[in-house]
Amino acid sequence: MKRHSAIIGTILAVILAGAVLARPAAAFSFPVLDVALGQSLGVDGAPNDGGLSAEFSPLWRVGERSHFGLTTFADDIGTGTLDLVDHSSGTDLGTVTEHHRMTYGLAWRADHDVLQRRRWAVGVSGLAGWWRIQDDVRGASAGAASAVGYAIGLDIRNAMTSRHEFGIATRWQALTSDRHSSFRRVDHYATAALEWRWTTDGRH
Repeated sequence: MKRHSAIIGTILAVILAGAVLARPAAAFSFPVLDVALGQSLGVDGAPNDGGLSAEFSPLWRVGERSHFGLTTFADDIGTGTLDLVDHSSGTDLGTVTEHHRMTYGLAWRADHDVLQRRRWAVGVSGLAGWWRIQDDVRGASAGAASAVGYAIGLDIRNAMTSRHEFGIATRWQALTSDRHSSFRRVDHYATAALEWRWTTDGRH
């Protein structure tokens, strides 16, 4: 827990520093819009088969290579199944859905391009914020829990035009959910996604 708190504190400090160092006019400029759609994977616990991952981020420019802003996201964690058997006859009655799990939330986000070569850019990102873990059974809520979390990511983008960039992004999330809670928690998972970024003034 102390390690999680230290990492979250570091990420928040970087984000706040970026906000302080931003040009005053940046607060009134139109943000870069970043959209990612892909797959969640590498989930601990059960269910853990992953699913659709979606993310939307308005990001404001800080200097030549950095951005800061907010991210809202929703990630499928997986669907648990249950095998039904008639114990009197031993007949297999098939498989039914036991429960489905997802996470969603809101986080601060800081990005920095560590490499820019012509139309290509390689960037790193850090997130710190709030995750909500939700279980449902065929659409009916079956329990929920909140967690503070952080994430680190890597993306590779290509500038298709002066205002549009496309690429791939990966991210690893860690949640500080209560280990003593009776609710089945998610400690960490990853996402891999296609990324689209749009800006009004181009990269350079």
